[in-house]
Amino acid sequence: MPALLSIAFPEIASAIARGTKNPQDALAFCRELRKLPSFVFISIDETISQLSVEIASKYFLKGADSIYVAIALKYGISLATLDKDQEKKGSKIVNIVNIK
Repeated sequence: MPALLSIAFPEIASAIARGTKNPQDALAFCRELRKLPSFVFISIDETISQLSVEIASKYFLKGADSIYVAIALKYGISLATLDKDQEKKGSKIVNIVNIK
């Protein structure tokens, strides 16, 4: 079952709103995404937070990027991304799938 980190919602909304210049599309998309039964939504707990701190510090990843990598590492899953920096640095730790 695919996992989606809770912080993904503001990032997804931001990308849609900036790309379409339509905030209503962004809000509607995120509302519908939350309804998908095939996703597991993961909150950031203390374990994920600490792992993210270590990853951000060691691999010089941005804060949110380190959280995504930490989730992939903790759950042994691949990380799908369009972000080149996240792909380059994260691939040292987890399997990265470029979704372009």
